[in-house]
Amino acid sequence: MYINNISIYLNILFFFLQTILFPNFTLANSKLILQRKQTNFSPQDQLSKMTLEEKIGQLFIIGFSQSSLDPSLQEHIRKYKFGSFIFFKRNFKGPLDIKKFNSDLNQLSIKTTGIMPLLAVDQEGGNVARIETKPTIPHFFHFGDVNDSNLNLSLGEITGKLLSHYGFNLNLAPVLDLADSKVDSFISLRSFGSDPAKVSSLGYFYSKGLLNYGVIPTAKHFPGLGSLDSDPHLKTVSSDINLTDLEKLDLKPFVEFTKLGPNSMVMLSHIIYPKVDNSRLPASFSKYIVQNLLREKIGFKGVILTDDLQMKSSSSISTAPEASLKALQAGADMVMLSWSMSEQRKAFEKVKNSVELGILSKEQLDEKVLRILSLKHFLADKFNSSQKRSLASSDNSQLHFTDESSKELSFIQQFIFEKKLNGLFADKDLLSRSKLCLISNNNFLISDFSKTKIKGFKSYNLPKGINLSVVKNFFSNNTCETILVTLETLDEVYLFNSLKSFNGKNVVVINHTIPSSLIDRKKYYSVLDFYGLKTTGLKPLSSRFKELFHKPDNYTQNYPDKTKAQKL
Repeated sequence: MYINNISIYLNILFFFLQTILFPNFTLANSKLILQRKQTNFSPQDQLSKMTLEEKIGQLFIIGFSQSSLDPSLQEHIRKYKFGSFIFFKRNFKGPLDIKKFNSDLNQLSIKTTGIMPLLAVDQEGGNVARIETKPTIPHFFHFGDVNDSNLNLSLGEITGKLLSHYGFNLNLAPVLDLADSKVDSFISLRSFGSDPAKVSSLGYFYSKGLLNYGVIPTAKHFPGLGSLDSDPHLKTVSSDINLTDLEKLDLKPFVEFTKLGPNSMVMLSHIIYPKVDNSRLPASFSKYIVQNLLREKIGFKGVILTDDLQMKSSSSISTAPEASLKALQAGADMVMLSWSMSEQRKAFEKVKNSVELGILSKEQLDEKVLRILSLKHFLADKFNSSQKRSLASSDNSQLHFTDESSKELSFIQQFIFEKKLNGLFADKDLLSRSKLCLISNNNFLISDFSKTKIKGFKSYNLPKGINLSVVKNFFSNNTCETILVTLETLDEVYLFNSLKSFNGKNVVVINHTIPSSLIDRKKYYSVLDFYGLKTTGLKPLSSRFKELFHKPDNYTQNYPDKTKAQKL
């Protein structure tokens, strides 16, 4: 008895000292303990103990304006039992603030309902990346250009490690829409490409990488919106695609994604597909698209989520409360409302009243909640067994993580740079038998090329506002045979778009602008799209050109094989 009392006192003393001396560790450790509690019950057992309000709260993923858990947000979550949260850049102050915010939300959710939350963010690459990295994660179209499954697995793991480090467990990526980066579209830079087989493979391996670090992937935007040039964030949009073409093309990446199993999510688009479903309802509200296509035909067993119901393509048809109910009736498991506590409250009450009146049956409600709970149990188990998730919140650990992340992303950028450059010339002997010239407004590049002493090389500056006739005259009278051109502004691109031919010369373009801005590409010998890639720290382009044309014929470069990574 005496020994037991001493043990109790020592434990109390240890906890007190730990709280005072290492508050961040205590916070993280308590998070781990709380998540372990969830695994003591099966999802079915947990479902049986939940109140109606707790079940309905699980159906919502909400956004907010705060950058910390203030009293108003705490009360909002406590009262309506919301079970999932999405972050935007407006919520971010700094790295340690993000981690604390996620930790606070996690603890509040478990304290309120006994269930861990889904903590979500859009972390694709390029312009759609809520967490800033140095260097930035490249646009997805670059990964499609390179088409290396090992590279995409690594990208998924790096992203998963990044999100896990900050406390996120759900990524609203990958984009599985089919889109050509060379065609002007709001989704083209975010897509792996227009080839269904390539997008299927790259999306699968990227998602597998996320899962390896305990982060749930979300395939979007079902059943596909890559062929559209209108943005559903801004207006109601329809697609003319029919079911036959949809099955041949757009659905294939989602079929491959389904092979990951139930621990995954699919996001619905708000596009109307009148030739697929004659109800003319957006996909989010279409029973045929959600149940017949996604659940039955494709066989998806995971959680189905809507895109933001406050986007114009949804809000122009229904209010947020009405849209929430319509989406749930159509077969969605979760609905997203990215802002407005008032609208979120109204939507909660609308769904609750509908369940009480039998408009949305209790059986339907339980099916949805059970899928969500099963996903969260997977995450809790993954969290407990994984040594990859960072729990510490110290400045030193943050600096170390940032340094490691930068090295990994720099390696990826270097690999993309090298791989694209290797494919720039179909004829490896072109330089050895032709006179090379450079046209650029980049003085550093011109100087760098001049130092390599490439035989017969000449460089020409491309000044701002140069007249089209001057450029035409250059190509007519110059003795250059192969001309490397760097285009870094839209004015330069428009200038070259105006040229019909180059008088038989081989023109190789390195395009730093949006790919779709450069038209009539057949007139060029080859084009390298470099948009969004930062070359700082990469091997100088001129040196790489010299190396490129002295490599043996059998030279190949592949990303390190990671397909044998540990299975889930």
